[in-house]
Amino acid sequence: SLTISIAQNIYTVIVTTQSKKLPVGKVIMTLFPFFYIAILANVWMFVSPSNVYANNQAMFYTAIGLHMAFCISNLTLAFLCKSSYRILYLIHVPLLFAVGNALYAYITGTAMVSETTTLAVYCLLAIINYANFIRQLFTEIPAGLKIQVFSLQFLQKKE
Repeated sequence: SLTISIAQNIYTVIVTTQSKKLPVGKVIMTLFPFFYIAILANVWMFVSPSNVYANNQAMFYTAIGLHMAFCISNLTLAFLCKSSYRILYLIHVPLLFAVGNALYAYITGTAMVSETTTLAVYCLLAIINYANFIRQLFTEIPAGLKIQVFSLQFLQKKE
């Protein structure tokens, strides 16, 4: 279901960008983080000797979902602010390590680090990364763009 959902999202992005007549290279580079996450998540799911996906589905979906949400949020923000979209983020590294660890365990029979621990650390990093993005969304970005995100004026007493 994860693969089908990701494939549907990618198809939606492709259809939308084709309607705007964007260059194919730009579309592919924009979709790179989504391909990266989808491919590595599926590799991790299928080569995991400890079957990390079946044993920890909620944590797996949370980590991958927050990673995807972070990329989607940045893509949306870049579109709204008419700025460039970065495709490489530091959050991509833990997923690469987790897949490398699973492949090493698949080939040699023993993992460098427990896959459950690897998933827990990746999930924690994804939560921290997304929380930091939300913090930036409500503090730094509105100040830089000089926009008001929300107001607490209804709490002030009127005289």
